[in-house]
Amino acid sequence: MKNKSKSHLLRFALFISYLLLLLMKTSLAKDYYIAPYGDDKNIGTYNYPWRTITKANKELQPGDIVFIRQGFYRETIEPSRSGHEGAPIQYSGYQNETAVIHSRPNGANLSGKKYIIIQKLHFENNNYFVRSYPDGFDFCVIQNCVMRNQTGWCGIEIGDGCTYNKVLNNIIASGEIEGDCIHIGKDDFGEKWGAQFNLVEGNECSGAWHGGICCAGDKTRFNIIRNNYIHHIGDNAIATGAMAEWTIIEGNRIYNPGTDRDGASAMQIRTENTIIRFNVMYRDVDQDIDNGAAALVLQSTPDFPFVRNNKIFHNVIYNFGQANTQWHGVQFAVFNTEVQFGPNSFKNNIIYKNGAGTQEGFQVAYTRSVNSMPIDVFDGNVIHKVRANDPVVYFFEFNRARLSLEQAKQSYPAIFQSTNIDASPEFADEKNYDFHLKATSPAIDAGCFLTKTVNSGTGTEIQVADASYFCDGWNIIAGDLIKIGSSEPVKIVKIDYSTNLLTTDKSITWLLNDPVSLDYSGAAPDIGAFEYREQQDAFAPLAPQNVKLQLP
Repeated sequence: MKNKSKSHLLRFALFISYLLLLLMKTSLAKDYYIAPYGDDKNIGTYNYPWRTITKANKELQPGDIVFIRQGFYRETIEPSRSGHEGAPIQYSGYQNETAVIHSRPNGANLSGKKYIIIQKLHFENNNYFVRSYPDGFDFCVIQNCVMRNQTGWCGIEIGDGCTYNKVLNNIIASGEIEGDCIHIGKDDFGEKWGAQFNLVEGNECSGAWHGGICCAGDKTRFNIIRNNYIHHIGDNAIATGAMAEWTIIEGNRIYNPGTDRDGASAMQIRTENTIIRFNVMYRDVDQDIDNGAAALVLQSTPDFPFVRNNKIFHNVIYNFGQANTQWHGVQFAVFNTEVQFGPNSFKNNIIYKNGAGTQEGFQVAYTRSVNSMPIDVFDGNVIHKVRANDPVVYFFEFNRARLSLEQAKQSYPAIFQSTNIDASPEFADEKNYDFHLKATSPAIDAGCFLTKTVNSGTGTEIQVADASYFCDGWNIIAGDLIKIGSSEPVKIVKIDYSTNLLTTDKSITWLLNDPVSLDYSGAAPDIGAFEYREQQDAFAPLAPQNVKLQLP
């Protein structure tokens, strides 16, 4: 008992020592300033600022912040040391002034560093705005910056072992460069470290010819891409590939991909265990591009064969296909016959008014080059083309069958469940791209539940048939809010995907086969990205505010 008491006292003393050390570091933290009229021999205060970012790179200690005053700086942010948890090193613009870092290979190189914050700065004409090569960075934040006209492959690079970083609320206008605005991981097998547990949220991405946000690499997993506005991208607005796993893509608005006329998609998925939900994808550019494009493409290739167990639900896919082109809403393109494609689950999506060009396009198109019957499942979706008697489903390998939704449900009931609806979703303001539902919409309370319980009980641990629709936040964001049976909504705090066991923040009682879905109002989930409520508040995540949703 005596030894146990001493052990408690020792732990308490160590804890107090840690707090005192942290307080000491915080109290020693300093604010510094840089200005074009400054001098690196100065002490770095507001009245006596430094002249260069290079000086700040050498001098800044954990907890310090340097404010970069208005002007042009042909230098690189490249701190000599890392910050600490609770005491980051910060590089920041000053108030509403515009500090531009320009014409360098890297606007910022954070390789090998931790706990660095870059905010409120402008980057122009850099090869990379922010670089992670070769050693990655951890626990860093890039936020509220403006980045324009990159000259290299990638605007913001989050690879080489990057973990627990946040890219928040930036404007990235890459210019017409054959590259990506943001790239997570490495687009290859055999990457050394991968990229894990990173959050890309609230950014506006445009201009790049290759892609908006790409997440790829066989060691890249548990990354979240949410609430971004991605528009006027040459090829794919969002892409996952090279067997990156467990990516969440949610709440993004994607407008007018395919501007380089070389084929395109709003999303290209070449991976497994991806959660795609509450996204809005729409297009209205009247121009010719290569045929066979689609809003959402699931593609299996010899290099990236496994496209399976992806969960696609509560999305809006609208109006892809004008001019003399062939566009599809959802396309399955298989060029690898060695592995089984799927299953992939499509629930509660609105796939509407796609393929309206002069060439034949479909809401759902199987353009695969294998002869085996698909095992993907469509359940509780609105699948509608508008023009009377137009087919909405296409099977290339099965006599090039062109089917109405009713024919597809009758001929392929295992794929197209009876719960799918062929009707206008009745958007609140279709002309102005408001994809909330009118009160008269047939999509209200018409969605299916995502999964169900496999037993009955009381407590905080609930086993379900399939937990892969949900996320506990992965220590990045809050866990999902779900409704089980008739219980009040509870938050998921932990998921064991191997046993499909959910742990919730509050105890509830449930019955065998109780329905399980994300929180909803009414008798059942609605179809689409927004849950209808009388006040039409946004149930799904919204795009960043104060950005243009129309053509400039």
